Amino acid sequence: MHVISSKLGVLLQFEDATRRLTNGDCARRVNTDSEDEFSVIGKAVNELTHQLEESLQSSRALAAPGPLAIERTRHALLVLSGEEMTATT
Repeated sequence: MHVISSKLGVLLQFEDATRRLTNGDCARRVNTDSEDEFSVIGKAVNELTHQLEESLQSSRALAAPGPLAIERTRHALLVLSGEEMTATT
């Protein structure tokens, strides 16, 4: 009975980790201390989580507008609205 409950605990960890991943939470890792098939799957889930976390961080960094992009957007809006032309004349 102990074997079944310990395997059920591992499966519940997998379920929790994957549910969190679907919500964008990459902080959860599964226990990989055992030397069985579940450990192999756990290591794969943890690696997948790590790679997804890095990809999300890279995407967020690229999507964040820098000061130059903000200034160019402000300038373009002024030009389109005609305000820049009146400010320089």
